[in-house]
Amino acid sequence: MGKGGCRGGTRRRGFGGGSGSGETDIVRTQPLSRLGFVWKSSEVLVDPRGVSLDLRQRIRPENTIPYKAEKTNPYWRADYEWPPIIIVSTCLMGQTGPASDFAGYGFHAGSVAGFYEITGWPDLPPDGPFTALTDVIAPRMLASTIVAAVDHRRRTGQGQFIDAAQIEMALQSLAPQIMDYNINGRVVTRNGNRSDNAAPHGAYPCSGEDQWCAIAVETEDQWRGFKTVLGDPDWVQDSRFDTVEGRLEHQDKLDQHVSSWSAGLTPKEVMDRLQQEGVPSGVVQRSSDLMQDPQLKHRKFFRDLDHIETGVLPYTGHMFNIRGYDNGLRFAAPALGQHNEHVLKELLGMSEDEITEAIIAEALE
Repeated sequence: MGKGGCRGGTRRRGFGGGSGSGETDIVRTQPLSRLGFVWKSSEVLVDPRGVSLDLRQRIRPENTIPYKAEKTNPYWRADYEWPPIIIVSTCLMGQTGPASDFAGYGFHAGSVAGFYEITGWPDLPPDGPFTALTDVIAPRMLASTIVAAVDHRRRTGQGQFIDAAQIEMALQSLAPQIMDYNINGRVVTRNGNRSDNAAPHGAYPCSGEDQWCAIAVETEDQWRGFKTVLGDPDWVQDSRFDTVEGRLEHQDKLDQHVSSWSAGLTPKEVMDRLQQEGVPSGVVQRSSDLMQDPQLKHRKFFRDLDHIETGVLPYTGHMFNIRGYDNGLRFAAPALGQHNEHVLKELLGMSEDEITEAIIAEALE
């Protein structure tokens, strides 16, 4: 957008940062509730008694800075060849190298990788993408990596140590920008919602308070359809807008014209008129709008789940459907240690007596 106006043994533990008592129940926090609905939780104490249980894991993940895991569990990277263990480390910068001690969250890794410099408005500080980006990218890559390691162990009997730096996994998503610099010497920076290949392209103001509609004219056929919707006003006859190259060069002026037209219509009116002519467009919706969206309702995108603390609430579902199979959410985020028995007995193979001994030894809570 340019300057034209388009712009079992369940336990609850608190931690600092809340209101009132100064503690907020971690089970009720938004990140855990929103992201943890496919997790199972087993809680083991960080001491030698708990470490002995941790060593039973056949796949052992961690995402702390180097040496932190050894400090917590001196055996965590012990001989992973026997028993054949798969250790997965996914800290920000990797386990080795001059920057390996750099600690932080996915927000920091996203910034170091370069996502923040290219996200936002050219006349404002970097905005950054939504959420801790590398925390979203890394699990997708690690899933296939772990499957490969499991297959290798099945065929060879060997364990593996996987050192996966979040920043390196995230950089794969910036391959076009990196190639652009290596080949053309061009440093990509923030350009709002504009595209390098299409214009008009952005979210344009509509009637009402803070109402917008996204429009993307990507082909010449779509440009002709766009002109038809607008009624072929005089300004679209300007030769500067005859080609995509011209429209890209004169985006500021183009956006001013589009904004003047869209401001007299509701977002839905803009969307409906453009879509009828094959022009990609969509209402910029608020969260409250999404809950009432007929398309999302039809696809059963939101699922009601019963959370142990907050009760029944709607949760965002998967972004795809599989015909003949309900791939929807099945249970809400767990409380700490809610699945101790399932994890210890069914996944780690512990007997009832072993679990009882671990509880007596205070390795579990």
